[in-house]
Amino acid sequence: KLIFEETIIPVEAKNIIIEECENGLALKTEEGGDAFYLYELKGLSSRLIEGKAKIEIYKEEKFIDTLNTRISWIEKPASLYDMKSAIENLSLIAESEDIKRIKSAEEDERYEEFLNYWKSFDPTPETSYNEIMAEFYGRVDEADEKFAPADDTKGSKTDRGEIYIKYGEPDSVNRFSSDEYASVELWKYTDLNLEFYFADNSGLGNFRLIE
Repeated sequence: KLIFEETIIPVEAKNIIIEECENGLALKTEEGGDAFYLYELKGLSSRLIEGKAKIEIYKEEKFIDTLNTRISWIEKPASLYDMKSAIENLSLIAESEDIKRIKSAEEDERYEEFLNYWKSFDPTPETSYNEIMAEFYGRVDEADEKFAPADDTKGSKTDRGEIYIKYGEPDSVNRFSSDEYASVELWKYTDLNLEFYFADNSGLGNFRLIE
């Protein structure tokens, strides 16, 4: 589908120099030398969807060139690469009917159905990039890394991981021991007025939600 069609006004530049900067690369120009023309496509990246893309270039309605390329989500959460696992993680927030609908879709339509579910929560529906979906699966990745116990359980499948995915980073975490448990963690979410107690007696880091 057509996702971008605008007239771009070029900026003439001379002696383009590429330099490293704090967040990546910077284009700088100097006087003298051959002239170049820079074309900036504002807001294009957020409109792009993963997969093949074709860019056709025209000048005053005359065809100039075609660029065939592939669009990649550079910082895509690792948990989104496995669609089966990504759908399973939805059980933390989605209704069972939504999950059943996605799973029952034909294989070549399942990803589209998955994206349609997330579209209803998208704060910027005019773009292809869904900030809420990226935040959710980014938390899944973080939970896998932070809360994996010594056994083979994924961190996102633990009680702490599930709470982290739902509510994000707690405002405070306090760890202590009690007569009943070797280790207890208290998570507080101040704005949400929520507290969660997790306990571990195994020594393997497999904290269970107890209150």
